[in-house]
Amino acid sequence: MSRDFVFIVSGGRTGTQYFGDLMGEMIEGAHSVHEPDLASPWEPARMARAIRQFGLWHMVIGRVLGRTGIRNIATRRLRGRIDTQAAIAAIRRQRDGYYASLSAPLIVESYYQWAGLLPELRALHPTARIIGIVRDPRDLVAQPRRPP
Repeated sequence: MSRDFVFIVSGGRTGTQYFGDLMGEMIEGAHSVHEPDLASPWEPARMARAIRQFGLWHMVIGRVLGRTGIRNIATRRLRGRIDTQAAIAAIRRQRDGYYASLSAPLIVESYYQWAGLLPELRALHPTARIIGIVRDPRDLVAQPRRPP
């Protein structure tokens, strides 16, 4: 299946999720997801869903060992502990199956940690659109308040 990608990256707390959700609503056939493999034990439903999608190794064991997860890969790459090809291989191991499980022709992924892997992202998806969001450091995008 031919697939298009949009990656929304930032320094965090800039509205990437809001922007990704908006794109998902506005573009017919788009699948928009925010940090699809980021979950904590304090979110049991989200963690269970992520383990089903990405596997126990990626979600728990590999993260504890600092081997899996976009943040860990980016950190290892930026520190020179792995080279570009190793980073690309690690990203493929954790994302290819996930992307294959989606039926949408356009995948919009918002995740601030992609900022540490932009060359690798470009190598993996040469035709992808990459959107970088920068905010005024004096402001931040707050999550909407939920009614009590």
